[in-house]
Amino acid sequence: MNESQKGQHYRKLKPVFSIWIMDTPVFPDTEAYHLTFRPYDAHDKIELSDQMTIHILQLPMFNETDRITSEKDRWLYFFKQAQNHDDEQLPETLQTKEMIQAMKTLKDFSKDEKRFLLYQSRLDEEFTLNTWKSMLKDAKRDLKKAQREKEKERREKEKAQQGKEKYLKILKEKGIDIDSV
Repeated sequence: MNESQKGQHYRKLKPVFSIWIMDTPVFPDTEAYHLTFRPYDAHDKIELSDQMTIHILQLPMFNETDRITSEKDRWLYFFKQAQNHDDEQLPETLQTKEMIQAMKTLKDFSKDEKRFLLYQSRLDEEFTLNTWKSMLKDAKRDLKKAQREKEKERREKEKAQQGKEKYLKILKEKGIDIDSV
């Protein structure tokens, strides 16, 4: 899926979010359970783009006993506590259309290991296929680059040879013995 068009700049692209749900803290020195990162060059103090964000959700840092006040809190509660609840008797905080569907999906996967493994297998195959496609694309690009470089080198050698022949011809016309040079 290629969103970019020739002549456009990156700001025209749709934002890209990566959400890392961590069951162990990545940054244990902070009490924050939601950390946000963007690509940034520390040396020149330049942010590459505000369209790329990595959200790290540190589940151990989230206190689910506090009141759930947002959808983010609801999802964090789900990720941290869903396995402790029955989808038939959800706490009020999880009684939304999305949470009921998420609980149903979780129950289906935990009940039917074969289906879950099939799902995982399909994802693995997709990742593998995409990896091979990417590697093939990179190899084709590298091959074209090598061919261009080889052609450039051939032209430079040809040009050098023509220049040499030109100077040898001039020397010969002036009566200078080429073999003595």
